[in-house]
Amino acid sequence: MIQSWKELIISREELEQKFTPSMISHWAIALATGLILGESQALSTVCKLEGSCLFLSFIFNFPLVLILNRNSNLFSNNVQGLVITLAIALSLSALYLIIFNYYLWQRAKQLKLLSALLIKVRRYNQLVTSFQLLTEIHTLRSHPSSLDQKSLIELQRALNLTKNSLLKSIELENHLYFHNSSNTNIPHNPVQLLADLEDNLATIITPTAERDSEYHELLNEAIDLGVSLHQEVQKCWNLRQ
Repeated sequence: MIQSWKELIISREELEQKFTPSMISHWAIALATGLILGESQALSTVCKLEGSCLFLSFIFNFPLVLILNRNSNLFSNNVQGLVITLAIALSLSALYLIIFNYYLWQRAKQLKLLSALLIKVRRYNQLVTSFQLLTEIHTLRSHPSSLDQKSLIELQRALNLTKNSLLKSIELENHLYFHNSSNTNIPHNPVQLLADLEDNLATIITPTAERDSEYHELLNEAIDLGVSLHQEVQKCWNLRQ
């Protein structure tokens, strides 16, 4: 039976069941996505976050420095004293931001794989949406389906395997990051997870039914997604050995 395309989409609720980041972790993921993985949209978010933190820190520091100045009479109350006060407040804000960024960068490096997996979730959802749109276009044009029912079922099965692999990988990485990595009570066996990923690739690369040329590009994207997912999990798990 052909599965609904909406069932193949990884929803926010499904994702939050596997991984719900704290505010700091969310910022660290944005930093890893923008600076380490080179996603321009996340990089824009990081710049906005940096600017907001610097502004809020300055708003907090300036009154304190001003009060300290008036109580101790360190600087004159003329324009020069105000400029010095502004410079001290801005320097303190920059120092706080540097310390915060160092802490955030350490967490971002640890969350690199989780960030990469979240990017793949977006790619996967876009891929499913593209398949759905292509199928609907053929239906509206009253053309014969570009894939017969057997091919479509196999394609959706492969996408469903990729969806499960993504969610399992996120759940595993979430557990290893937020819990002791030496803890044996992990949600999934990493070795079995890699084996499942390899089976998933075999399903996509060698389908039993003949491929249609109109779906060829999207199928290549699905294969590329599966390969890159396998490589990411394999590389990070090898580093932990």
